[in-house]
Amino acid sequence: MTSYPIISQRVLPAADRGGLWGLGARRRSASELPLPNPHEAVVYKSGGNYIVDDGRTRPGDDHVVNATSISVINMRENKPVMVQTSVPSAGAANFTVQITFLCTVRRPKEVVEAGLSDMADPLLQYLTRHQPLFHVGEKYDFEQIHEVRREVASEIRAYVDLKPPRFPGMEVRLGSVQVLTPDELAAYHSKLRERELESRLTLHEQQLEHQLDMQREEMAEIRRRHAEESELLTRRHEQATAQMRQEYEHKLRSANLEHSITETRKLAEAMGANESEVPGLWAASAGERTIAETAEALQEHRERERELAAEEELRKATWAREDAQAQRQYAREDARLQLSLRVEQIKAQMEVAKVAIERGLADDQTFHVLMNAMSGVVRELENAGLPSGGQQEPVPTGQPPNRQARVADADDAVVDAEIVTDPPSADQDDGGDPELREEDLG
Repeated sequence: MTSYPIISQRVLPAADRGGLWGLGARRRSASELPLPNPHEAVVYKSGGNYIVDDGRTRPGDDHVVNATSISVINMRENKPVMVQTSVPSAGAANFTVQITFLCTVRRPKEVVEAGLSDMADPLLQYLTRHQPLFHVGEKYDFEQIHEVRREVASEIRAYVDLKPPRFPGMEVRLGSVQVLTPDELAAYHSKLRERELESRLTLHEQQLEHQLDMQREEMAEIRRRHAEESELLTRRHEQATAQMRQEYEHKLRSANLEHSITETRKLAEAMGANESEVPGLWAASAGERTIAETAEALQEHRERERELAAEEELRKATWAREDAQAQRQYAREDARLQLSLRVEQIKAQMEVAKVAIERGLADDQTFHVLMNAMSGVVRELENAGLPSGGQQEPVPTGQPPNRQARVADADDAVVDAEIVTDPPSADQDDGGDPELREEDLG
């Protein structure tokens, strides 16, 4: 007969590691976990705590992996639990009393913690504590069973109302009270045996179905692990094959490269090629081009190199010639700039001399200085290949210069003469020509 309210309860071993070679996370196998019916609840004991399965628990959850025991609880409402006891009669026989209690589990954790595996024993202990019940039948004979039934029912109901049965996590109410005759008792026991047999058959069927489900899950888990191992082995084989292929291709490329280098060197020596022409011989050493084509390409390469060298020499000569022309042009421009500067200086000196002549301060020495300066400018212009820019009027031979004589246009002339501003010394010869002084310019 199935116990109530704890249907089944067992201890769980330590969880095994999953994955390939046992290197994965710890998890329970499907065979270790029960398959409860809709009116049943599962309670795990993990680390001293009781956890009720909410229907979403997985084999890899922490409270499942760390659980030390597991219990299945019957959650049916008003589950009848029958308690049978004997009440002495006035004669030698005893009255058989059957009391039915209606039980409902309200808090599965408290039921498991209290260890209420079968409510029949706690309820019988509850009735045994009420001793007046066992003295009710002492004043009645066995034939007075009807009076006994009334007395026993009243006594039990009064006791339940006064002191209701209280058990952890349970709600218990009184259902019915029966006092059986010997025939009824025999029929009850026969019916009880039939029910027990049916219950055992049902339980056996459930156990077989549960075992079959667990075997199915185990087979599914085995297939899944086999598929994972097969996939892992396949990947490792593919990786090893790819690595071997890469190593073989690398060695083959290295061997081909060494062979090509050797053949290229031999071909270069045979054809008299220099280092710059060796790369062009790779195609012939690799068999991609014939020797004739390689020789023709080498000849074309050499001709192209000679043409490029000739062009480079011509370009350098052109640049040298252009540089020389530019240097000469820069020299002429520099000479022109120097002469222009000299002309500007002479212009300034001529202006000073002109003012001196207009004021009557010029003498023969000043006139000769001006003439010499103009002659020097003309010579410098002729040496530079530049036009003098103007001509001076001729002066008659032997005729002294006029102080008011007109001075030729010397805007473009350059002279090296300079005006002496210091006065003559006291011991200077009277016959010498006086020099033009700044004081004379007023």
